[in-house]
Amino acid sequence: MAFFHVLQVADKSQISQTGNTFSITFPLDRFLEHTAEDIKNYYYNTDENQLNFLLRYPAIITIENFDDEISLSKISKISKNDKLRSITAEYEILASIPSPQLPETITKGEHDIGSLLEKYKQDRNSIQNILNFSNLERTRFHWAIKNGNLFDKCENSFLSNFTPFRSNFSDLNDNIKTAILSFESTNSSLFSTNITLNTEPKSYNTAKFIEEIININKDIESKKDREVFFRGHSDSNYKLEPSLLRTINLSKPFEDNEHSLFWDLLTTEPRSFTEDASCFDILTRMQHYSLPTRLLDISSNPLTALYFACSGSEDKDGQVILFSIKKDHINYFDSDKASCLTNLAKLKKSQKLDLLNLIQKCEATTPPIETLTKKHIKNCTSYAQFIHFIKQEKPYFEPKVKIKDLKSIICVKGRLNQERITAQSGSFLIFGLNTQPLEYGNDIFNIHRVTIPKEMKKDILKELDLLKINSRTVYPSMENSSIYIKGKLLKDAK
Repeated sequence: MAFFHVLQVADKSQISQTGNTFSITFPLDRFLEHTAEDIKNYYYNTDENQLNFLLRYPAIITIENFDDEISLSKISKISKNDKLRSITAEYEILASIPSPQLPETITKGEHDIGSLLEKYKQDRNSIQNILNFSNLERTRFHWAIKNGNLFDKCENSFLSNFTPFRSNFSDLNDNIKTAILSFESTNSSLFSTNITLNTEPKSYNTAKFIEEIININKDIESKKDREVFFRGHSDSNYKLEPSLLRTINLSKPFEDNEHSLFWDLLTTEPRSFTEDASCFDILTRMQHYSLPTRLLDISSNPLTALYFACSGSEDKDGQVILFSIKKDHINYFDSDKASCLTNLAKLKKSQKLDLLNLIQKCEATTPPIETLTKKHIKNCTSYAQFIHFIKQEKPYFEPKVKIKDLKSIICVKGRLNQERITAQSGSFLIFGLNTQPLEYGNDIFNIHRVTIPKEMKKDILKELDLLKINSRTVYPSMENSSIYIKGKLLKDAK
């Protein structure tokens, strides 16, 4: 049996180059996603000597959604950084093929539009079939090992130019080394010659999670300029984006109707918001009552994040994301930046587009205009309305708004005036105009990920309950306390 690698990035900025050598660094939990379980179980925890066995297999380098060239490569080195929980592949490119593209302009008289679209679709589907991709995998930053002889699969396909490089991989058909992991221990000297699914659960518990968090945090604390926050996902495939920005059936219905969502709830439930002094307060309350907003919940308590990672999606691995955020970029609930980004919710879609057009014009000047000021109010009624909304909560506010702030993601420490914020040690990331999911982090937001095996979720929830982290304490209310007490009694009665 033959195998090959797929290394997929979101864009080329994630690929480093030194001379003819390229490299990509992945979070460890993205290593061996969409890979047979026994291969994943063995190589995820093994050392670099065993990882070097994988160098014999060819690698395909792709961009998410096949939006750029596709390269055939030979991996020369694989190195793990256990402290940062990352893994890096160094490789040389053997050949590259431009991804399927439509002409920049399509004219009815010159082109058969139907045939063009059909050919474009067939070529993309051909690549997807060769790489054994699911639809979800096309938009996932990850490193996978796939079954099959890559060069046989490429023959007579869109990637047929790769087939002459078969001779570069003399060990192509060697069976991959794997070990079947037991719940108790790993014997790395036992190798199977066939791929056998490991059905034993992975050993993991709350104590192991805390140990991992402490080890990651040691490196962060040494820098003394960052603060740590956490978020839990019950499905490790979830993106780091607020509910408002989620794509549903190729559209963004919540983002397009943010203005209506905000005002409709405020109009129908006015008494619920009487104690909220600012738009930030209003949005945090709306967020906790399930209305899509541009806020993403984070917590200063890792065990709260672990609870969320284990609650739900029982058939999926969970994930805890650790955010290491520069202290000088952390804001408080009454900051001007928080007011600016949250008050975007009050603008209609057309007004936000007007604001974006104004920003584009400012950025196109020489030198670029970096701050929107009083003079822009006269030329853009949408900007004037935006400033009006901010001044409603801050009458002293001067109409000076940095463009980069409007287009940024900021961290805001929540005000402990709502039960859930207090219970969950809650803070928030607020997403500005035209922002993207925070999947890979940046200089301000460093990201580490800890995977929670699906097999261990129930046991971890039991351990958390002993530590008083449960539905009653995370979601404090009379109703949830009643549900928790009743459920605990029924469990004890079994």
